[in-house]
Amino acid sequence: MSMRVVFEQMLNWRHEMPREIRRAYFQIGAIALVLCSLSCGPQNTPPPKTTGTLIVDAEISGGTRFVVYCNDVWTAPERQAIANGQRKEYSFTLPSQLRSLRLDPSEAPNSRATIYSISIEIPGQPKKALPLTDLPKFIAYHCSVKLDGDTIKVDATGPDMYFMSTVDPATYPIATAIIPIVGIIG
Repeated sequence: MSMRVVFEQMLNWRHEMPREIRRAYFQIGAIALVLCSLSCGPQNTPPPKTTGTLIVDAEISGGTRFVVYCNDVWTAPERQAIANGQRKEYSFTLPSQLRSLRLDPSEAPNSRATIYSISIEIPGQPKKALPLTDLPKFIAYHCSVKLDGDTIKVDATGPDMYFMSTVDPATYPIATAIIPIVGIIG
């Protein structure tokens, strides 16, 4: 028997069956599909990942976007539009397990960023402050990162400046609110 004959018999087998038997096979197949999808559904989905928030209080002059990469540079980064020349709190979503951080304050070659504070909020943990004294220790590309009193000055030395490092939020101090004293009422 040739392969062609075997193939034709395979294609025609269902047409030789009585209609009631074909309907029964279809119903059994549909029931099996529904039961399989129900048994493999929600129980096997991973628990939802909790996410945290990175808040960078900064004033950036030049460029259009502030970009943050978490843990690697292959996943889609978080992006925020720059408020050019104005102080703003930039908020980025963080994974619950933060191991490394890459900050790209601007893509412009002549830009400057002044960073006033960086805080990390992860659910189930107190709000932490990334010490500004750690930022000059980050590996810097196309920029210089310097501590200037209570702030960090980041000056671009080329296009697309960024700085990065491994981080461990568990070791950072708890963030405290600093309330500026404007004047004495008296």
